[in-house]
Amino acid sequence: MKIIITENQYRILMESDKTSRIVEKLWLLGYSFEEISDATSIPFWQVVTILKDHDMEIDCKMVENLLKKLFQKTSLLSKEVITDEFGLYLSYSSFEGAIEYEFNDEDCLIIGYATPYWNGECSLPIENITYNDKKEEEEHDFEPSKTIKLPERFDSMGELIEWFNNEYIKYLIQTIKEFKKDF
Repeated sequence: MKIIITENQYRILMESDKTSRIVEKLWLLGYSFEEISDATSIPFWQVVTILKDHDMEIDCKMVENLLKKLFQKTSLLSKEVITDEFGLYLSYSSFEGAIEYEFNDEDCLIIGYATPYWNGECSLPIENITYNDKKEEEEHDFEPSKTIKLPERFDSMGELIEWFNNEYIKYLIQTIKEFKKDF
């Protein structure tokens, strides 16, 4: 079977390849994701997508900044998990500079903070603010917390995004369920 590419399709492919080469060259010259986006008018999410499989050393301090930008400027990070048992909803609070969570099931609503790499530390502090008991219709201050040690580096943006969407979510759900048992 012979594949025929139209002139318009060819132009789009060439522009896409050219865009990738420009982004890659700017990265190799030392520009940050945001600087590349600003200099080229290529959306931040697209710069990240182009560079996500490139080898790079991402340490804890860099992760803190990248997660904030990824959370605010892209849809690459999971912001909700909905199962038959519960719903977990994440949002970024610019005022607090932290990721806030809401865990909602048939028994309760737990609200707190869980910001990986907070202050550039290789850890995940999980802090609870309130516990709303749906059966008793009462809200309680609920302040147990836990800190989990996290990886000290990632080798690519893809690896970081994969970690957040899988491991981070698992840590958070497991810890919240432990807190719920203790209440």
